[in-house]
Amino acid sequence: PERRIYAGYQGRWQQTTCEKGVTVIRHWIYIRPQPGLVTRILLELSTIFSCTWAAVYQPKADLVLTVSPPLSGSLVAAFLKSLWDCPIVLNIQDLLPDAAIAVGLIKNPLLIKIFRWMERFAYVQADSIAVISSGFTQNLLAKGVVRPKITEIANWVDTNFFQPLPQENGFRQEHGLTGKFIGLYSGNIGLTQGLENLLHTAHDLHHDPRFHFVIIGPDQGLAPLKRIAERLKITNVTLLPFQPRAQLPEVLAAADYTLVLQRAHVVDINMPSKIPVLLAAGRPLVAAVNPNGSAAQVLRQSGGGILLPPDDPQALTQALQDLAQDPVAQARFGERARAYALQTFSRSQALSAYEKLFQEVLMTKPRLQEVDG
Repeated sequence: PERRIYAGYQGRWQQTTCEKGVTVIRHWIYIRPQPGLVTRILLELSTIFSCTWAAVYQPKADLVLTVSPPLSGSLVAAFLKSLWDCPIVLNIQDLLPDAAIAVGLIKNPLLIKIFRWMERFAYVQADSIAVISSGFTQNLLAKGVVRPKITEIANWVDTNFFQPLPQENGFRQEHGLTGKFIGLYSGNIGLTQGLENLLHTAHDLHHDPRFHFVIIGPDQGLAPLKRIAERLKITNVTLLPFQPRAQLPEVLAAADYTLVLQRAHVVDINMPSKIPVLLAAGRPLVAAVNPNGSAAQVLRQSGGGILLPPDDPQALTQALQDLAQDPVAQARFGERARAYALQTFSRSQALSAYEKLFQEVLMTKPRLQEVDG
């Protein structure tokens, strides 16, 4: 997530470890801290080359599971499928190239055609496609993928690790947040989030000493937010780098509510992976997202928070003022969020669904007809 090679894995073409009885082979990729079109293309190309190199020296697989992004993984999977005569399960976490086109990352018509071809190739080659939300299903159906080929399996969360904990804790004390009404955003800071809107809300609430906002994310994303905060002269925002995983339950527990923000054009192309975690923490979820998107659908189903229009700092300001004055609603939202996470995003449920899918794919031949035309 920080777009860098971590300590212990640097300077190596390939590294093999045994983790909990599973052989894990890590291969080299090209990655740079600052994302851009050229670096993303080089990342895709390096994945194709090094992943293929690493895979062909392994024993024949019974099944290939490939995850998108990156789309290039499907090219490798198709090669291995022909080499080993085995089926492919494609797991889609973000819809590409839709997301890249929507935020303006890809504008060149030729590049769009190339990525559209890669997308179609991925759907055709896959024997089954696992998606993480119903919004993804509708997107694929509109592109000609047949319904029997698609299985919806939500991303899971460890509900034992992420659970409601005492609010006044060490994280609040460490950062001088005791007694504050805390809104927490933790995650990626990029083109689809629009976190500058949150800073404008913080500016609107700057006169009220109760309100404070904590934004946790990668350093390269925090830098422009810091400049905006300095320009607006606001002091009720704390910007922090990603926290250690072991501390995350305490970080989430310190919040009075958590935040999910998306741009208005983000509809069914993105389902924030943080949502199951935030719901499991048992805090109200305030989501400023497109009402037709996957995130909005989950929030409606869970009843675990407040749905707001995207890119509207004034609406967010008013909603937070209302929430701060209603502790009964806060408790109700948190209880509903936790209950929905237990029911929908449990790890055992998701793993059982994947196991069932793999068994069905291995037993089904010939492959389903995939895309019309």
